[in-house]
Amino acid sequence: MAISENDKKIVRDLAKRLAEAATRPEEKKKAEAWRRHNNLERVKPMVLIFPEGAWREVLTDKDLVTEDGFCRGHEYM
Repeated sequence: MAISENDKKIVRDLAKRLAEAATRPEEKKKAEAWRRHNNLERVKPMVLIFPEGAWREVLTDKDLVTEDGFCRGHEYM
């Protein structure tokens, strides 16, 4: 499977943005709040939302910029 350099760059940039978002200080606070919630400690109410099938309405195929099907799958995620 030959992936274009452009697709590689796009997917790498997206991965970098995801890694940066995951290491923000507020994400550590959220993780700690969920840990406490799961330990049945009294904390503010937690809400977990799974937008089953709704992502196709928010992010359509025309919004994806990679060309390779494999890369488009990762870009969509």
